[in-house]
Amino acid sequence: MRWWITIALVVGVSGVLLGGGGRASAVTPGAEPPSRQAAEVREQDIAFYTARTARDPYGARDRAMLAALYLDRSRATGSEGDVRRAETLARASLGTRHARNDGAAAVLTSALMAQHRFPEAYDLTAARLAADSTDAITRATLGEIALELGRYAEADRLFGTLALLRHTGAVGPRYARWLELSGRSGEARELLTSLRDSLAAGFRTTPDQLAWFDLRLGELAAHHGRPDLARAAFERALSSLPEDPRVLVALGTLELRTGHPARARDLGTRALGQRLDPAALILLAEAAEAVGDSAAAEQHARALEVAVSQAGSGFHRAWGLFLLDHGQRIAELRARATAGLSSRHDVHGLDLAAWAAFRAGDTAAAAPLVAEALSRGVEDATLLYHGGRIALAVGDTATARRRLKEALAVDPAFHHRQAAEARSLLAALGHR
Repeated sequence: MRWWITIALVVGVSGVLLGGGGRASAVTPGAEPPSRQAAEVREQDIAFYTARTARDPYGARDRAMLAALYLDRSRATGSEGDVRRAETLARASLGTRHARNDGAAAVLTSALMAQHRFPEAYDLTAARLAADSTDAITRATLGEIALELGRYAEADRLFGTLALLRHTGAVGPRYARWLELSGRSGEARELLTSLRDSLAAGFRTTPDQLAWFDLRLGELAAHHGRPDLARAAFERALSSLPEDPRVLVALGTLELRTGHPARARDLGTRALGQRLDPAALILLAEAAEAVGDSAAAEQHARALEVAVSQAGSGFHRAWGLFLLDHGQRIAELRARATAGLSSRHDVHGLDLAAWAAFRAGDTAAAAPLVAEALSRGVEDATLLYHGGRIALAVGDTATARRRLKEALAVDPAFHHRQAAEARSLLAALGHR
């Protein structure tokens, strides 16, 4: 799930909470890498605010600050325990002081989203917006959650009122995500570039903030057939955070898709050295498959099962697609994907349910699901490929040809194996 956006913006909450005269945590440039400096300062701040909360059982602001720090650390380490600590502290802060405690409310919302508890996050944010309908950040947050839940009409209405504020720091990234899921990826990329450039020229911009924007820009470029721009963006992100596992996996996936499995394995191994990350294990398994190392692929697949079982934050969709692509646990995954649509009826959930039905041989059920997913107009090559395969299975060759062509037009290297399969299918259909 794409929750780094929420976590990255929570770092800004820490700055707001500290701005009133609390413990200063600015990082002084020095010989150590910025990521290590930031981590060390964060640990000092956690110790500082832990001591303060122990002395004052009613300190709402200190608890909100400590919650934000734990949530920030969870982004770096993947710790589920830190996410739960952040939730507990944010609730305690709100229990002590509910009014004028937006920092704690924002952290609580982000902690719920990090745990895939989107309905709870929606109710909390909707109540905040009802209390203050002029708050643009809360409106954008509610729109972001609506996108995750698949409430697209509501998201369109919310973001439609924020066009004039799209270049502000807390609204812009969420607005860009809405543009992307509305089939307007070019506009999303322009907005993110503008926001990133403004940050880079600003004062006290953290490495995390710049790295996040570079990661998002790299992902957009990679998913739209521009590996050159993607590689440059990922490398910029690594210059800010040299061992960030998300950036390493993103760059490794790009290397795999562009025919460099050895580089992909190196990057995946580096990412795995930071934490037990399902995304890194998927990359390593697929890179091993690409070079014919079935033993290593199986080893990484077994480790992936362990990592997913320990994650605890809902259904890991990338893991589900990985298993479906390998013909494993199809009935179980179909049941879970279908059940998930009752609470999270979004584009990627529909795609997962459709692909599971297809892999189970139920093409009649798969066809309407993928058609609904594609009706949003999202420029997603994998989704279009799935749609093409499903259309071909039900005998609609014209739709199959169109969707496969669109998939390759969006990204000619969208998958290290499936892009070639799409070309082979088009050739068999008479594509020239």
